[in-house]
Amino acid sequence: MGKTYGFMKKTLFLVMAVLIAVSFLPKNAEAATVRLEQKNFTLTAGERFTLNLKGTGKKATCTSSNKRIATVTKKGCNVVAKKAGKVTITAKVGNKKLKCKVTVKKAAPKPYLTATTKTLRVGESFLLIQGQYTDYESTFSYNDHIATIDGAGRVVATGVGQTKVLVNRGQDAQGRYRDYICTINVVAGTAPVCKHQWMDTMKYTSKGNGNGIAFTLKTCRSEAYDECNVCHNKFLMEDDYWNHVDTTDHAGFMTAGGGEVHGVCKFNGVQYCSKCGLEKN
Repeated sequence: MGKTYGFMKKTLFLVMAVLIAVSFLPKNAEAATVRLEQKNFTLTAGERFTLNLKGTGKKATCTSSNKRIATVTKKGCNVVAKKAGKVTITAKVGNKKLKCKVTVKKAAPKPYLTATTKTLRVGESFLLIQGQYTDYESTFSYNDHIATIDGAGRVVATGVGQTKVLVNRGQDAQGRYRDYICTINVVAGTAPVCKHQWMDTMKYTSKGNGNGIAFTLKTCRSEAYDECNVCHNKFLMEDDYWNHVDTTDHAGFMTAGGGEVHGVCKFNGVQYCSKCGLEKN
C-alpha cells in the first residue's frame, strides 16, 4: 500500500511539473513559427505571384504599401506587378505582421515586328508590324516578285524565293535611320484559308479617334532605289546595286521612287485580321 501511494505521488508530481512547464511556454507558440515563403521577390511589370505562408493553416490578410507599383488581393495574397519601383507587401496573421519586399522591373517593350523571319506559301499573307506601333514612316520590299508589303504593314507572298521586307521608323536623335527587316521565304504550295480574327481598333488609338474608331494619319516617304532588270532585286544603296552587278553579271537597272510623300491611314474605320492582315470590308 505504501509503495502504491508513493508511485501515485511521484506520478502526480510529474504531471504537475509538466503542466507548470507548459504554462511557461509562449501563449502564441504557433505565431512564433509562422513565416513567409518569400521575403524578397523580383518581378517584371505585368507578372504576378502568390505570397505563401509557412507554419500555419490560417489565412493571411495582405496589403500593399504602393498600389501603383504592385497590387495584392486582401484574401489569397495574389500580387500583381504594375510598374517599375519597390513596394512592401504585408501579410497579417492574427496579431503578427510579416513583410515581403518586392522589386518591380520595367517590362521590355514588345518587338516592333511580329517576326524577323517568316516562311509563306504563294498567296499567303500576314501583318508584319505590331498593332500598337503606328509611328513608322515607310515600308519597302526588296523584291515585289517574291513578296510585297503595303502601307499597313501587310506582307503578301507573290512568288517562290527569298527576299527581305523593311519597315523604316524614321531617324533617331543621331540622325540614323531605324530600319527593321524581316526575311521572307516563299515556298510552293496552296495558301491556307485564314479564319479571320479581326483586330479591335479601339485598342490602337494613337493620334486621334473618329466615331469611336481609332485612326492614325501619317505622311510616309517613298524609298528611292535601284532595281535589277534581271532578278528584280531592289537596292536602297547604289553601292549595293553595283556590287550586285559585279558579282552576278546582271546588267541594266531603273531608278524608282524619288522621295515623293503620300498619306497612309492605318486605322481609319478599318479593321485588319490579326493573322493574315486582310482588311475587313
